[in-house]
Amino acid sequence: MTCSKAPGKIVLFGEHFVVKGAPAIGFAVSKYAKVCVEDGSLNIISKQTGRVEQDSLLYRAVKRLITKVNSIFECSEDVKILIDSEIPIGSGMGSSAALSVALAHAYLTHCNVDFDKKLVNEIAYEAEKEVHSKPSGIDNTLATFGGFLKYRSGVFEKLEVRLGEEVYFLVVNTNLRRQTGKIVEEVLKLYEKYPEILENVYNAASALVEKALKSLEERDYESIGRLMLLNHGLLWTIGVSHEVNDLIVHKLVAKGCLGAKLSGAGKGGIVIGLVKESLVDKIEGELRNEGFEVFRVTPDYEGVRNV
Repeated sequence: MTCSKAPGKIVLFGEHFVVKGAPAIGFAVSKYAKVCVEDGSLNIISKQTGRVEQDSLLYRAVKRLITKVNSIFECSEDVKILIDSEIPIGSGMGSSAALSVALAHAYLTHCNVDFDKKLVNEIAYEAEKEVHSKPSGIDNTLATFGGFLKYRSGVFEKLEVRLGEEVYFLVVNTNLRRQTGKIVEEVLKLYEKYPEILENVYNAASALVEKALKSLEERDYESIGRLMLLNHGLLWTIGVSHEVNDLIVHKLVAKGCLGAKLSGAGKGGIVIGLVKESLVDKIEGELRNEGFEVFRVTPDYEGVRNV
């Protein structure tokens, strides 16, 4: 049996604004999808949901990935696949991409062929196309290589950013499900209606990301936190926040986080807060006692690997 794991991801700055060419920053996080592959008839079992049926989207994505590998190498398609993911599904944390990357890595290892992470990323992207139709490639790239990534107009740039152990990110899952495509469409309609106003908002988002790059490189956590709040304000302005997102942002900051914002598509999903190590236990415990689903993460700098 060969096993691999790949990290999920969080968008730290710039989501939604990328649609109009603004930059964004994302990073891989310490929540993982683990996939094990062993000989046997093609069978997919998830620890969370049980046996995966052949007519499911996940089964088709796995089949597409295996077919892609076999277009490059000769490898047995008779494999049993075991999935164990701790990344919340539908939260905007790249759960499907992490699974695709972990599977690609584990399957290639099982096939005993020479490969590199670039190939893992390309193969995982095939599976992502089955799930998302037109994926950006951001999620699988972060799951493959780890670390921080700047992306703009389809171009990815690996960032030489490493945060210290003195801070954590708290993630609060609203468990509100939303249709990303519909939200993006609503934002674009708003832009079309008020272009002369929204252009300034998008320019502000671009400037914010450039400032954030400097703050991340310098580990200026106070500035990073302030920029997170400003970014949340811009996202609220274009209509993608939700009263639950706003409530959680307020709570995180009131309890001592340096900053907080919604992350991803919005209208629910997750909220992230930057918090000093000295306060993380207190804030996480208080939120959990108030009934919130909350967990802490740190950046993952390694990406996919064998386990």
